[in-house]
Amino acid sequence: MRALGDLYQLTKADITPAARILALTFQDYPFCVAIEPDGEIRRNKGHLMYEFLVKLGLRYGTVYAPSNNLEGIAVWFPSEKANFTTWQMIVSGVLTLYIKFSRATMDRWAKIVAFYLEMHEELVPFPHMYLYWMGVDVTKQKQGFGGILMQAMLDHIDKQGIPCFLETHKQNNIVYFKRFGFEVVNEHKVPGTNVPGWSLLRKV
Repeated sequence: MRALGDLYQLTKADITPAARILALTFQDYPFCVAIEPDGEIRRNKGHLMYEFLVKLGLRYGTVYAPSNNLEGIAVWFPSEKANFTTWQMIVSGVLTLYIKFSRATMDRWAKIVAFYLEMHEELVPFPHMYLYWMGVDVTKQKQGFGGILMQAMLDHIDKQGIPCFLETHKQNNIVYFKRFGFEVVNEHKVPGTNVPGWSLLRKV
């Protein structure tokens, strides 16, 4: 089993390739479809959303991959840095999204982000690690890379004695996360859609 220090920690040079991997992996993920229903736009511009996400992770959290081949990417935030301010989003490149995507898309995105920030504060108002996003390259799935990314961080935070929180929007992911000790603490709908979501917590 790998320790956290054995993983590859992404740098600025990895932003674009990591974003393209995530965009392809989550091309048809329900949460992403809720933000941008147009499949062609997601294919052509989706990587820009993930560039912003990875930049945010590099600035205020940590972003790991199993190796520098970027077989998978996990973006983590300590809870005290997980509720992003407008300024933090601006310096991480959010204005590019407002230029590249339609007003309707960004209005949906802003509404959904605000909903999740508020829910996050209500559900876990105590110190924890937040698995904000994790995906495995579509060409490397079912080879254990997700487990490597998950277990290394969980082993690390177990030493700190703090819980871990995440959200998912596919019901079959719940079984996967339960293998790591997570339990569902909330079920909801993505605002303005019929897309279901689940919040999961791994207690100390």
